[in-house]
Amino acid sequence: MKKLTIYLLTSTFILVGCSGGGGGSSPLVNPGPTTPTYTYKKVDERLSEGTASSFTEVGRSLIYTYSSDGGGWASTDADNFNINFSQGTDSYGDTFFTIEINQNEPRDSFTYALNYQFSFRGNDVFELYDAPQFSNISEYFSNADLQAYGLSNPDTYAGVEYVDMIIWNMNYDNGEDDYVAFAYGDKTNSGDMPSTGSATYDVKTMGFWNNNGNQYNFHGDGQLIANFASMSISGNLLNDYVTDSRFSWSQLVGYSAGGMSLTGDISGSSFSGDLTWANDLGTGSFEGNFFGPNAKEIGGTFWAAETDNFYYNNIIGSFVGAQ
Repeated sequence: MKKLTIYLLTSTFILVGCSGGGGGSSPLVNPGPTTPTYTYKKVDERLSEGTASSFTEVGRSLIYTYSSDGGGWASTDADNFNINFSQGTDSYGDTFFTIEINQNEPRDSFTYALNYQFSFRGNDVFELYDAPQFSNISEYFSNADLQAYGLSNPDTYAGVEYVDMIIWNMNYDNGEDDYVAFAYGDKTNSGDMPSTGSATYDVKTMGFWNNNGNQYNFHGDGQLIANFASMSISGNLLNDYVTDSRFSWSQLVGYSAGGMSLTGDISGSSFSGDLTWANDLGTGSFEGNFFGPNAKEIGGTFWAAETDNFYYNNIIGSFVGAQ
């Protein structure tokens, strides 16, 4: 849970009765309510000062499981999705940044538990946040390997300072895959949200596209428009930069992970809604938060699947952007 420091400037007024020869009393002037002040910290500020535990996140997972007869299921869920951040310095003086994810998803006859705790240390922390444009980290385990992708220099690439995003894929030796996408930062306080007018956000996306057994990575861009008077949000995303390598962002020319049309509602400083994918090939949903002062920035996640082919053609990703 993100902590916001709120300074309420209050004053105490004491009415003193006066008496005297023929004198009248002066009316008490009510200065009216004070305006609260909301304090925010940029992502790199929290990382530098060691307060990453104050990040607020929005995320979801896409889970693939397989059976011995070639069947299986895929499921995406944003409910009960919990992320905790922590950081510190180990006994060798190396900085570590830990991301812990917990989600238990009920199925027909069992509960699928998605529980991770990864610590990125030393150069990994640097690579995840400061490498040119895109960066990836590879971690290998006895039964799986992890690929984590982050934006580097998000301020110059996406124009954001109060929000960032990460996607990752855990690929197991038995063919199972867990895909995770999330955005995080200093969420706008609901009292700091505009109540009139509208704002246009230029956004950047990144994610995974699974198409008939092939996994692709992608990134793209688009625009979202928030109408604060009607508490609605809408826009379009185009995920047209696709690569088939887990270790490179070299483009596959002629491939596109499809465009998206989004329509949703704003509640407090969060939003959610539905989307159509790739010219009505499929449908899905999106959710997110406003970040920074006065809803300056935006971040969230999305997923979609082909209507008649959910298991073999689907997409999951994150987005961030700024006014």
